[in-house]
Amino acid sequence: MHATPRRLLRILLAAVAFGTAAHAAETAEPVPGKITTIPCFERAAAVAYLHRFQDQIMLRWVIPEDTISDQMVAVRFRLSEDGNVAAWKLLSWTNRRIANSVELAFRHATSPGPIPEPAICLVDRMVEMHFENPY
Repeated sequence: MHATPRRLLRILLAAVAFGTAAHAAETAEPVPGKITTIPCFERAAAVAYLHRFQDQIMLRWVIPEDTISDQMVAVRFRLSEDGNVAAWKLLSWTNRRIANSVELAFRHATSPGPIPEPAICLVDRMVEMHFENPY
């Protein structure tokens, strides 16, 4: 029997741009006489998409039984336009068993679908997620 993880996945807003110049020149709704840019991780559509992605990971994440509380795993990844993980890497962990469980969740999670146009800035951008076991 495995413990069910609580929803304590954090999406770090400090991410590294990894794409083309088009990603750097993100513009919001036009304001007459003013150029406005909204960073990708502050866009409502991008945040909503990452939450849907997070939900897919959480559906697959099974914390190993007898895992002590307050364990953490950090993962960095990139998404392709179809919403699949293009590349990912475990950055750090406090317990190898829980790191393995996160790794399995990433391998078996399904994409929430293609990244919508308002969130296209997520394509090829590095994102970090931290998984925490609170109990």
